[in-house]
Amino acid sequence: MRKDSCSITRDINTFIELHPNLGKTRVATAKWNFNGNLVISTLAGQSAGPLEPFFDDLHEFYTTTAQTPQDTKLNQVWYKVIVDGVSTGTQWRLNSGIAPRPHNPAELKEELILYNPALAGVNFALDPRFVVPATELTHKRESSIQFAVTDHQTADNIIKNKTLNLFGKACKTRRYQDRRPSSPQCRKCKALGHKEDKCQNQPRCALCGGDHTETQHTLQCGSCKANPQYIEGDFDEDTIEKGIIGQCTHNLRCVNCSDKNLEATHSATSRNCPERIRAMGSSRDVNREQAQEKGTTDQFQTVPKKKNKPKKATTTTAPKGGAQSRFDVLDPVGNTENNTGEDLNTEMQHA
Repeated sequence: MRKDSCSITRDINTFIELHPNLGKTRVATAKWNFNGNLVISTLAGQSAGPLEPFFDDLHEFYTTTAQTPQDTKLNQVWYKVIVDGVSTGTQWRLNSGIAPRPHNPAELKEELILYNPALAGVNFALDPRFVVPATELTHKRESSIQFAVTDHQTADNIIKNKTLNLFGKACKTRRYQDRRPSSPQCRKCKALGHKEDKCQNQPRCALCGGDHTETQHTLQCGSCKANPQYIEGDFDEDTIEKGIIGQCTHNLRCVNCSDKNLEATHSATSRNCPERIRAMGSSRDVNREQAQEKGTTDQFQTVPKKKNKPKKATTTTAPKGGAQSRFDVLDPVGNTENNTGEDLNTEMQHA
């Protein structure tokens, strides 16, 4: 569960006061935005740089859970790239007698660098990961991945070269374009039409609608526990969270479709969920695909675009003098699925 803005700012500032070497650095505001990202602002003219060595110590101030973020970095301009037709690895593992899970970010990054020498020295702002939730990759041979780099020219070169070598195949690259759903989905109760910070409902599992997390669902599944193919590591919370063991695909029941007596043998966050498509739109919408082809290499966007305005690529720049006053924390809430195909983050900025 997210902590409120007042608690986050006061807790971080109390931490700062206990470390004299941080000087007069102070956090001014903390706000959760549309995508579940936490935007933390320091006082005007201050840099977040001095806080960088303490990023890991700040995790406990974001949420009430013990879940740690995926990553924490000083804010910088991001240039995202999409790579299509990448092997998920599930079929290969199944044929090899190994638990059929998709490649994790570390494996994807290693493959990218090993078979694309031009990327060896690239600074990844966001490590490669599949854009589709893990629960939907178990039975897919191929899917798309996304990653972000910090250099505009590198991103342009990747797009111009048209392909990247991954798992024995030349996979097509394309420009990333931000696509926001027309209606939000609550990360807490999985209902459509409201966000977590407005939710008064009890937490529900995206896989079955029960009062537990998706990881707990997997741990409680008899079919998963009895699967002899789980030989890569222990069957526990840590291996599931890290993607070493795939998330459960048994006993799926969408809480939204079930409530309306629709076919519900899928997760509540599935891109093929009829209720989710009705409320949020389909990622395969023809107009969006056309817009995607016409888009430009995009940076990570921190501010939603205003209505009735032409769409433009958004840049995030440091304050005058070059000081970086933001830092990004990926997935501070510990979600196992990314509903919009975008990446969760926390940003630190000056007021």
